[in-house]
Parts: sequence; C-alpha cells; structure tokens
Amino acid sequence: MQLSIITVNLNNSQGLQKTLESVRSQSFRDYEHLVIDGGSNDGSAALLRQWASRLSYACSEPDQGIFNAMNKGLAIAKGDYLLFLNAGDTLVEEETLQKLFAAKPTADVIYGNSQLVGNGVETPHIYPHPLTLPFLYVSSIGHQSSLIRRVVQLEHPYDESLRLVADWKFFLQCFLEGLQFTFVDQAIACFDATGVSNRPDLHGLQRAERHAVLHSLLGKSEMRRVAGQAALYHLPAGMKPFVRWSPALLRLCYSAGRTVRCLQSQHLIWKQRRLSR
Repeated sequence: MQLSIITVNLNNSQGLQKTLESVRSQSFRDYEHLVIDGGSNDGSAALLRQWASRLSYACSEPDQGIFNAMNKGLAIAKGDYLLFLNAGDTLVEEETLQKLFAAKPTADVIYGNSQLVGNGVETPHIYPHPLTLPFLYVSSIGHQSSLIRRVVQLEHPYDESLRLVADWKFFLQCFLEGLQFTFVDQAIACFDATGVSNRPDLHGLQRAERHAVLHSLLGKSEMRRVAGQAALYHLPAGMKPFVRWSPALLRLCYSAGRTVRCLQSQHLIWKQRRLSR
C-alpha cells in the first residue's frame, strides 16, 4: 500500500465531513484512510459509523491532544507514505494524489504548496525550495501538504510534550539530520485557518515552545547565528548591505521583529476580546 491518510478530529463534524468527502473523491485508490476522533460529542462519532464501510479504521475515544492522536494513527498505519489530513482539511482537486504518485516518489518528505482557507477566502501558501535552516527557524511547511515516509515518521514520532509545534519540530529534526526533502510544484491541500495553532491567544505559547525546541536542537550560539540569517532574509533589499556583516545588527533586527510580532499578537487578542463583548 502506497499511502496512509490519517485524519484527527475533535468536535468538528462539519469539517470531518468535508475531509471524508475530499479523500473519497480522489481518483487515486492505493490508500487507506484512518480516522482518530478524540471522543467528540457533536455527532462526529455517528458520522464515522455512517462512513465505517469506506474507512480502513476509525475510533472515537479520549486522547491526550492532537499530537497524541496523530501518533495513534501512525502506530497502526501500513502505507509507505503518510499524509496527515485533519478534520476541515481537503485535497485541492480529485487528481491531487494521482499526480503525486505518478512521479513514483522516493524522498523522505515530499512537500507542495497549500491553500489557507478562512472566512470563505483562500490564500496561497508558497513554500521555498530548497528548504533552508533560516526559513525553518521562523516558519515551516504544512503537514497537510506533505507526504512523509512512514519509516522516517516512526523514528521521529510527534513530541507529545508540545501542544502546538510538534509537527514543525519534526520537519526541523528531519532537515538537521540531512533527510531528503523534495518539492512538487502543485498545491496539495486546503487547510482550515481556524485551527488551534492560529488562535491569537495561543501565539505566546507557540513562541515559547518554538524557542525551547530551537534551544534544544541548535544550542544558544547556533540559534543566534541562524536568527541573524533569518533576519537578513526578511529585511528589505536596500538595508541588507548595511547589516550583512554585523552580527550585532542582525540580532537587533531579529529581536525587533520578535517584539513587533508579539505586539501584533497582543493586538489581535485585544481585538478579539472586544468583538466578543
């Protein structure tokens, strides 16, 4: 079997319905579809019973969070590759998987572009190729738009001590270990912008988790060096010649950027609270 599609859900029956229909519509058929539901009480369990004959595996029981649920799916998957397509995520078109496997993939991770969907608007996410450490320092590729070799994922299960960034940590670990990433120039998945990692009130926790991961994987001195490279990458072209050779200025720019992002997060939280009154 070439592919295991793993869908994690918690109280998102409408999103789950979209994901199930999207997978079922694929022209590619050499896959199994596993659904791990965290004991939902919104009708998701009933929906899974309706779909039971069309799923390879489904369960509805309490778990310890999204990454625990994803690891549960990993433990029973049988495909050569894995695709984590969670409730609310959909494949871009009916030929998406057929196109991916027509190329007979062999890399450890095959990734493409994504479409972020929120409030009825689709925003393209174009990922760089080849990947670089400065990019992964501040961002990531989408697990919804990535095929991962199962043997690689088994060696690097998601870190369940992390609430928000375990998928990013996985890709960063693979990159640092020199595993092979291959980019395909196509949009693979539309992902739901209302997920937990996009909540403004959790941005502070997300930054704290990312900092802890970077410190453990890179160390303090390497973090500073890569932070400078990341800052240089995001600077306007006209400023780069003035700070390129000054690590102190690069770190200052990066610190300023972190402060701005923090203030933006706080503003979003304030705005959200004001609108909810």
